[in-house]
Amino acid sequence: ITSREELGTQIKNDKILSLHKNSNLNKNFLWEDYVEAEFNKDVILLGKNIISQTKATYNPIFIYSSSGMGKTHFLHAVGNELAKSNYNVCYINPDQFIKKVTTFLINSDQNKLAEIVEYYKNFDVLLFDDIQIFGSKTATLNILFNIINYNIEQKKQIVIVSDKNPELLGGFEERFITRFQGGITQEIYRPSLNDLMKIFEQKLLKHNINPKDWESEAIKFIVRNHATSIRTLEGAINKI
Repeated sequence: ITSREELGTQIKNDKILSLHKNSNLNKNFLWEDYVEAEFNKDVILLGKNIISQTKATYNPIFIYSSSGMGKTHFLHAVGNELAKSNYNVCYINPDQFIKKVTTFLINSDQNKLAEIVEYYKNFDVLLFDDIQIFGSKTATLNILFNIINYNIEQKKQIVIVSDKNPELLGGFEERFITRFQGGITQEIYRPSLNDLMKIFEQKLLKHNINPKDWESEAIKFIVRNHATSIRTLEGAINKI
């Protein structure tokens, strides 16, 4: 005989499992498409470590760079690889998270706020994008800290990306900064011209265009004129 309390727990667990199937991962961002070059080789190494490990070796992993350097692709690519190994992975978009929390805060719905914390506690891996957006949002940060702190203590992998080094983040209490620095911090450096040419050629191949049909000066010309970020380079390929 199943008690009402046990039945309630089972329903709650089933609901959590069903929610896990929608982990917000973008299936279009694949690990094999994340081009390795000199500027991002250390981050690639970290990614391989996350994918192959059976438990969190470094936690959290904090990656930072200027905009358009492939941080979001990295998060989704790592997440998709882990999902293949049956890990429950969740990609957290800061804007969506803040919007949801703010709605419950306005309505003073403490039960829903508690549910948010419990929901994220059940994942094996959490991937936080653009963490700097949370800066100065005090009430949301309190909820965020509870989630991050719990998952780190439970040795569940957390990967965070930002446009700034943890020490330069504005609007975060010291407890966040020390947490962020407690694992490993890695910068994605500015790609060189050679790095961008390698990425450009790989992305051409992805679009079924053979770079060997191009003169090297043509490739250099396009890369030089779209060298501000990998994102602008992708825009050039879309035009082509």
